[in-house]
Amino acid sequence: MTSLNELIFQSMHSPAGRFFIVDMSVVFLARYLIYILTAYFIFTAILRGKWRKRLSLLSLATLSVILSRGIIVPVVGFLFYNPRPFVSLGFEPLINHVVTSSFPSGHMAFLVPVGLTLWLVRRKAGTWFLAATLLVGVARVVAGVHWPFDILGGILSGIIGFGVAYVLLKKFLVLGDTRAPSEEGGIGEI
Repeated sequence: MTSLNELIFQSMHSPAGRFFIVDMSVVFLARYLIYILTAYFIFTAILRGKWRKRLSLLSLATLSVILSRGIIVPVVGFLFYNPRPFVSLGFEPLINHVVTSSFPSGHMAFLVPVGLTLWLVRRKAGTWFLAATLLVGVARVVAGVHWPFDILGGILSGIIGFGVAYVLLKKFLVLGDTRAPSEEGGIGEI
């Protein structure tokens, strides 16, 4: 399995260092797009809509990220240490990175649950967010700081964290601006 991971990595990483514009694009996607996506989520999902919906989205995204990025990633990284590609193969990555376990990707474990939260309430925006998340993952492989399976592991960690958070919070979540029965038995707005 490791040889497949290395083979995919080599084919994805091969454009690195050849063209300045490609390298700068990869650096932007791998290092800075996460900030733009996070700001977009805050603007789109948190700052718009009714306060109960905003609180629900913030709670779901926060708990999902805590579970996936804050708990699952460190535990799995400790149990299954995997050196980063630039350490294993001895090259200079396009972006500076500390020498820690590369499996699973913390960027993916952060972005996937945020994107899934957004997808729950705004399908089109969530789909674009998740597509941009995949670009971040691909760019981190091309930059030489992750193996392809690290990205898949981070995606899986994010999905698990989101799923657990959703199950834990499901009865408290207000995700739509739809009308629902109020406590008095009539129709009230959520």
